[in-house]
Amino acid sequence: MKSKSFINENKHDQHQKITRKEDVLVYQNHYIRLYDDIVCFPSGLTGTYLRLEWNWPYNVAIVPVTSQGKVLLLNQFCYARQKTVIQIPKGMGDEKMSGTESAKKELLEEIGGSSNKIEQLRVLFSDPGLIANPMHVFVAWDIVLSDVPNYEEEEVVSGILERSLVSPNLLDGIEDAITIASLTLARDFYISSNKSI
Repeated sequence: MKSKSFINENKHDQHQKITRKEDVLVYQNHYIRLYDDIVCFPSGLTGTYLRLEWNWPYNVAIVPVTSQGKVLLLNQFCYARQKTVIQIPKGMGDEKMSGTESAKKELLEEIGGSSNKIEQLRVLFSDPGLIANPMHVFVAWDIVLSDVPNYEEEEVVSGILERSLVSPNLLDGIEDAITIASLTLARDFYISSNKSI
């Protein structure tokens, strides 16, 4: 019996999609809008599909790297996980600011730092099946800590950790997917560009 290859035999189906028939807002607050949209699946059946949108156009994630090649990571309590996790500074993008300006703002707020060498690495989607907003990932070289972090009420940070960007243990103990992806992108960029820190 000949086996079928799903990938090869369904190339003509690449453009099938789930079509939104009606936006159905089920919840909103200061941060998000949650929809349970009425949709039409490729088979023609009608159903519903969850969709979440942040109330701002994009998010930013920043890998802060010191002149000694150390990445600064936050020890931050995450309510949904009910535990402290290790992650990079992240936050909302301001529609009146460029991504780089929003990244600079988050660096100042979350680690009290600044950098004149910020580069965008990539645009990611943290959960493309559910969340529509993009995450702009930056690396900030030669971070200078010059101010006290200004955390918002819902941000509970217990400290800042340092790890070498090129350490084989860079990702140890990190569970946050955006942090893992961003650190990997920054490390690969550093290695491929032979950047000197």
